[in-house]
Amino acid sequence: MGVYISAYSLCCAQGDGAAAVAEQLSAPRTNSSRSLNFLTQNLQLPYFKAFDEDKLSVSSLCRLIEQHILQALQAAGKDAATIARVPIFLGSTAYVIAQYEITHAPPAPRTSVHAYDLGEIADYFLQKYGNPHVVSCATSCTSSANALLYARNMIERGWCEEAMVVGFETFNDLTLNNFYALGLLADNDYLPLLQEGFVLGEGIAALLLQKESPPGGAPYLHAAQIRTATDSFTSSRRERLYEVMSSTLQAACIAPEQVNLIKPCALGSDTDHEEIAALQRLFPNLPPLALLKPFLGYTLGASTVLETVYLLICLQHHRLPELPHAAQYAAHNLPLAHTDQPAATGYALINTFGFGGSNACLLLEY
Repeated sequence: MGVYISAYSLCCAQGDGAAAVAEQLSAPRTNSSRSLNFLTQNLQLPYFKAFDEDKLSVSSLCRLIEQHILQALQAAGKDAATIARVPIFLGSTAYVIAQYEITHAPPAPRTSVHAYDLGEIADYFLQKYGNPHVVSCATSCTSSANALLYARNMIERGWCEEAMVVGFETFNDLTLNNFYALGLLADNDYLPLLQEGFVLGEGIAALLLQKESPPGGAPYLHAAQIRTATDSFTSSRRERLYEVMSSTLQAACIAPEQVNLIKPCALGSDTDHEEIAALQRLFPNLPPLALLKPFLGYTLGASTVLETVYLLICLQHHRLPELPHAAQYAAHNLPLAHTDQPAATGYALINTFGFGGSNACLLLEY
């Protein structure tokens, strides 16, 4: 049984909506900044901003999620009533942390966090649409990858014919402060694979999975695998990354030489070196690499769905945005995909690796 990505919608640092994002492929936007008050320091750190509000309340976030679900349904030729019955899978790291910070910012007392749980957004769709089939996934950076995997498994097992998957990440001080304290953030340009240090970002993306290809065809989700490694809390060793990638290809019955594009995780951490080593082992002739985080930022739990949708827009328009600091990358002999290189058809491997050793890999035929 096939599982197809029949429609999608997104908002990211490159624009709101697929058409707006496509317009920016020839001249991608650069990152903005966020203020950080850390101990006695007042810092400005690079950040990929997507939303008008600095912090999204629960009501604003729910409306945004609803908006992009409806846009994806409309793109698939379905009416708004579909939202009442289609299973919805949510993946995020932040969920409603921003609402907690808005409501309980000092000097207000932090008396209770009972209302701020993973079910609050799901309850919105239950109350407004009567849809009880909303699943919330929070597995660090693979949150939306797990959401996608669960949705795909439900369709493959015949439990439903279609499912909506949403990845979202919003700004909150807790995340920015913690990553800065760990020394993991870049203080200037974002150069994954070249130097350690990442730049956070925000965004939302929704995609509709169906068991049948719609008229005109759609990207086919061949396989999705998630493996958990216990080597390290913050990174994964090359052996574990090799395992999740090779098992994904095996599940799809696709040989490594058939893959013609790879979207690496390329976070900007010590895992980058491990990922490249694992890729070189699996692919003796390494296919072109499409680096997307320099345009979206690291969107944590939303990254799998957000980067997948962004990549699909690039493939649809046969164009990747020009990579900043391309000369520095060229000097390191990395097989990077050129701006006009994506073919009209092929196989793309998509990697997402996260804290806690949660490693995900998808294989798309587009």
